[in-house]
Amino acid sequence: LHFFVDDSSAASTIFNPRPKCGQSFAYSFHQTASRFLDANNEHRISIRWCHSHCGIHGNERADRLAKQA
Repeated sequence: LHFFVDDSSAASTIFNPRPKCGQSFAYSFHQTASRFLDANNEHRISIRWCHSHCGIHGNERADRLAKQA
């Protein structure tokens, strides 16, 4: 699985198994990813940083959806 994020701070927080207060999404992602990998050890997860608003297909839509959440 490949995840692309345009926030470098968010990308690094996801790797922290004990994020700070206010980072519940990062904790939830880390827990869910760990459970997935435990059950599917033949798979890997990669998290990559990408530039925002630079023509990457789907990035603009993802940005709009994130703002609606």
